[in-house]
Amino acid sequence: MYKATMAIGRFEDISRFLRFDDKRTRAFRLETNHMAAFRYIWDQFLVNCRQQFISDCVTVDEQLVPFRGRSKFVQYMPSKPAKYGMKIFWICDARIPYAIDGINKPDVPPLMKASRSWEVHSAEFGFNGSMTMVSYVPKKGKALVLLSTMHHDKMVDENSEKKNPEAIKFYNKTKGSVDTMDQMIRAYTCKRQTQRWPMVLWYDLLDIATLNAYTLFTARHPDFHTGVASARRLFLKELSKELVTPHMKSRLEGFPQLQTQIVEAMGRCGVTKATTQPQERSRQGKGK
Repeated sequence: MYKATMAIGRFEDISRFLRFDDKRTRAFRLETNHMAAFRYIWDQFLVNCRQQFISDCVTVDEQLVPFRGRSKFVQYMPSKPAKYGMKIFWICDARIPYAIDGINKPDVPPLMKASRSWEVHSAEFGFNGSMTMVSYVPKKGKALVLLSTMHHDKMVDENSEKKNPEAIKFYNKTKGSVDTMDQMIRAYTCKRQTQRWPMVLWYDLLDIATLNAYTLFTARHPDFHTGVASARRLFLKELSKELVTPHMKSRLEGFPQLQTQIVEAMGRCGVTKATTQPQERSRQGKGK
């Protein structure tokens, strides 16, 4: 499929020169937005994600996109396998691996932050309209802070040793969706080595887009390779084929002198040149 789509030199040229904004206006936009070089396509992607799927239960967690190049966004996180990278907070469906939105780090009121004076297994609650913030102390000097729109009281499980608030118990049941998303995109990824941070985000965006597409497709077609461990790989193969087939056809029609092995590769992908009957040349105006 790769050979039938384009030459490796063509792919490398596209990767080298690909940009996501107008460089002539970038300096002006950078004054108010450090992500100006990638902001437009990022915002458009998130709009599409929000429009295609609405969930009644979501989880917010961080993803560290590995990167060690020059960027204002690079952070060091020793708890992550990559250690260095760009941190993105994702909002994911709590039940299935669908990324709905990406956000910046939210602000936490000082009252809700960890304090060594708090008792272990104690909790503080804050309310604002339909939102409830819970700060729970799992151990000395640590605080687990949650924001919920599903819990509206100070209910705590008094029968358990840890005395978890109901919001914490619900969180423990649904907290793994962002980690699941991260694991799944690492299993099948299009990432390439690059020193340009917009390209790093572009590869990550493509990985998440294909995972979202798979999630939506299987939700509508639950019988798609049911029980097959490689179902997602088969989906990605079919998706890739459908995306590149129009380009293969235009390449085949536009370049009649393609090498034989390329034409054969296209044929294996189901792309063949349309056969036409030669038209008889008109003999009008000619006599014997």
